[in-house]
Amino acid sequence: MDKHALREQLKAIRSGLDNDFVQEASQMIAKKCLDIFSSHTIRQAHVYQTNPKWHEVDSAPLVEILKLAYPECEIEYPMIHSAANFPDREFDLIIVPTLGFDGDRYRIGLGAGWYDRFLQMQPNAFKLGVAYEAGFVEHVPRETHDIQLDVVVTEERVIT
Repeated sequence: MDKHALREQLKAIRSGLDNDFVQEASQMIAKKCLDIFSSHTIRQAHVYQTNPKWHEVDSAPLVEILKLAYPECEIEYPMIHSAANFPDREFDLIIVPTLGFDGDRYRIGLGAGWYDRFLQMQPNAFKLGVAYEAGFVEHVPRETHDIQLDVVVTEERVIT
């Protein structure tokens, strides 16, 4: 299956998730991230701004857990993703919204390519993808610019 068809299939699955599930799964994912956060030194973190229309994993519980583990951590979350607003500093942690993923920790996003470009600019950052288990696929079609995540966390498991 090509990326476009896979993306559309995954968007349809995610749009069918109800709000109660999204909130419960987001809390479960955040709790799993606490162990991951505490095994790294995090001074600068980049966290996506949740768009409820997209039924993304809610980033608010992730920020709460991150602040609990690192009260002094500076957290940046941009509202708009465009090349014009790439952050100009280095991050220790980047939390990446993930529409779909495979067992090799490759992701598929919404298709704009912002995170592909951003992650290339941040080679030293720990790249943590958050997704629903429903987004798991056997193989994400890969292109040369795709960046492998360091870990993917779902409500059911942690893939390293």
